[in-house]
Amino acid sequence: MTVHYFYPYDDKTGNPYIKSRVPAALLAVRGFLLSPSFMMVSAFVACLFSVLGKGYTMVGIVINAELFGLALLLCDDFAAALMPFLSVMCQGATLFENWDVILGYLIPWGFLPAFGLIFHLIVYRKPIKVGLSGWGVAVTGGAILLGGFGFVSPLAPFQSAAGA
Repeated sequence: MTVHYFYPYDDKTGNPYIKSRVPAALLAVRGFLLSPSFMMVSAFVACLFSVLGKGYTMVGIVINAELFGLALLLCDDFAAALMPFLSVMCQGATLFENWDVILGYLIPWGFLPAFGLIFHLIVYRKPIKVGLSGWGVAVTGGAILLGGFGFVSPLAPFQSAAGA
């Protein structure tokens, strides 16, 4: 199915003549957030601040986290927020041992992403559907979770690998 990025009608009806109750401007913004252009903006921000050096990594994380929050607030499709989220996670992996730096930015800049996630889960709620592979995924996840039980301490993920 072709995604209509900037057309002011609700794509769920499939009929371009039936107008949606969603304003045309919001539909256009949602179209942009689901477009490859928005993914490129997020990737460009992540690449730019990663290339500038370790001192600027946190700025790229904050910008992508705010883009993540805005995408969750404005778009009813969770896919719009995946690229900024992926950028935050990839850049955040470089700051694994610097929790004091992360917490310094988390308090003032973490409100919009947290509010966006809560807002998205409440306002754009969709019914939970377990597909054919749902139970297999759950059993596999449980096996992976219990696979290290008794062998790996609960604090191991939070300890530095450099000291080992």
